Amino acid sequence: MYKKIIILVLMIILLLSNGCYQDNELINNNEELDEGHEISHESEPTEEPNSITMDDIKAKYDDSEKLKMNLINNKYVLAQYIGETGVMYYELYNLNNGSKDIIHNDGTYTQLDTIYSENYIVLLSSGKSTETNIGTFPYKIHCFRVRDDNNSVFDFMTVVENINYHLYESISSGSKRVSNLNESLITFDGLQLKYEPIEGKESFFFAAALDIPPTEIHLNEQEYLIYIDILVERFNEELIKNINTEKCEYIDSIEIREQEEGIRLAIAVSQNVKSYQVSKIRTDNSIIFDISFN
Repeated sequence: MYKKIIILVLMIILLLSNGCYQDNELINNNEELDEGHEISHESEPTEEPNSITMDDIKAKYDDSEKLKMNLINNKYVLAQYIGETGVMYYELYNLNNGSKDIIHNDGTYTQLDTIYSENYIVLLSSGKSTETNIGTFPYKIHCFRVRDDNNSVFDFMTVVENINYHLYESISSGSKRVSNLNESLITFDGLQLKYEPIEGKESFFFAAALDIPPTEIHLNEQEYLIYIDILVERFNEELIKNINTEKCEYIDSIEIREQEEGIRLAIAVSQNVKSYQVSKIRTDNSIIFDISFN
């Protein structure tokens, strides 16, 4: 579903940006440049009155050891620098006219994933931020140029995409064990679990930020079952026992197994399932864990 959204956004941008996308294929001449690296190309950018050089860009940053630069199409430079909090920041410079664009950063720890062109850059977020230990599952940030305005530093828009994990890949997240698993819902492609505060312990649930209990998703290869292990203090067993999986073509059955600490959901998925996505959905008074299969 997210891929379809991204494709739609790309098509809209192509129509509105008046030819910004000159090349959407992966550029082979992207280069990560460290200090002192000699640059050699067959042709240099055409100099304009406000043109800048690699040295001019380096001079804008206090600590060159925390700076990495990627040359794109011999005309643009993506500067990556680590801030005081350890978060990576991204700025795109046009060598011909000196203009700069700030690439989106939402305060989470990110790394560069792929440069497709000066108009399309993908970042990978860990889902964790400097403000709190409570985060989300990792996700990708697709950064698209929507205009080419030399007087603006905000020429890019972003689209967030949940990561597809192969069934054999394990992932974990969550920190709030003091919560109540009070509701479950079968969706057309997966399962949602809703957590609410325990009466008398609301302060633990709402402190800092809402989060799910410690949760690990992994595949048991012998049984070929997806295990969701949840360290939760309280749960409504009847709601989970009465789950009807008929309307979900990807899930054959769900079994609940009590453990010494928390519970385990053993999910039998259809044979055509190859991967899954996970996310957290926060509301005012609850948080929802969502897993979808494809």
